[in-house]
Amino acid sequence: MSAVTSQPEWPADWREGNNRGDLRFAQRLVEETMSPYWQKRRMMFSRRLFREQWLRLETAIVIREGRDVGLIAWDSVEDIHYLRELHLVDGWRGRGVGDRVLREWIARQEALGASRMRLKVFAENPARRLYERVGFEVVQNSGEVSGLLGMERRISGRLIDRA
Repeated sequence: MSAVTSQPEWPADWREGNNRGDLRFAQRLVEETMSPYWQKRRMMFSRRLFREQWLRLETAIVIREGRDVGLIAWDSVEDIHYLRELHLVDGWRGRGVGDRVLREWIARQEALGASRMRLKVFAENPARRLYERVGFEVVQNSGEVSGLLGMERRISGRLIDRA
């Protein structure tokens, strides 16, 4: 915990994603990584909507070897914490970086008092296996977009009643 705020320290290889360059990096990376899923569903990327979301979320740029290699973005409503974005540049995927970043994010959210963590992922996205490895379970098929799954992380060994 930080001595100044009672907020958990950010991992050493994260920095706040709060400048225009970070927004451009995030837009390019999200568009690149998500386009195949969106095209399959005839969806389009909106830079305006992405910018609006980015500005209201907590965001971090992931750094490896002195370079920006990924991003993570989230928000919370009361004690439910939502992972909104987790993306890595090509060349850094499949090397354990996503696993580490996700585990660091989970630990941080638990330290902040999260009772649940939620995310959405396309069923065929390989990241789904990562989410399952760290305790997220499919809890719903999203009715809004074909193949979009809602997932929730267990806090105490079983899913918390969502009622």
